[in-house]
Amino acid sequence: MKDEYEVALLYADPAFRASMAAQFEGAAGTDYSVKFNLAPPVLSSGDKPRKRVFGQWLWPVLSGLARFRSLRGGFFDVFGRTLERRMERQLAHDYEITISRAFALGSSADLDDVRALAALFERVRGYGHVKLAQLAAVKRAEHTIVARMGIEGFTSDAVQEAIDAARIGAGGSLKGIPVVVVRE
Repeated sequence: MKDEYEVALLYADPAFRASMAAQFEGAAGTDYSVKFNLAPPVLSSGDKPRKRVFGQWLWPVLSGLARFRSLRGGFFDVFGRTLERRMERQLAHDYEITISRAFALGSSADLDDVRALAALFERVRGYGHVKLAQLAAVKRAEHTIVARMGIEGFTSDAVQEAIDAARIGAGGSLKGIPVVVVRE
């Protein structure tokens, strides 16, 4: 997954600007303008990030942000404080604990269930509400598998907070988007 630092790194890459110059005639800012459609979490109010249009003045900001990617996950990472980033960090921890509980069963564990449990978390993809919908579906499937195995799955506070914030249940709506849950 690309976070804000990776996006900045891609846009600030001289190869990206060179490919743009090769595709368009003239100079950026003079003959054509570049606009960035971004939804920075630090400028979003509430739980719905809104895309905003930024002009070419953003090039140096993106270059600076790309240089500060070493801050990722640390105290000074302003993006790391969002609910989604906290959930992502904790989800890896949840996975480790749940998988270690499954392995602790030893030979009594059904290998197919352990494989299914291990593969579940690959389905948590996307951004924003799409990722949260996937997370909720994965946690529901995890609950079914661990119950069958006779162990308890682990869900950290940050992951549970993300699921609760998405207001996902067995149907209903997800931030105004109708959600239909199909049980397999």
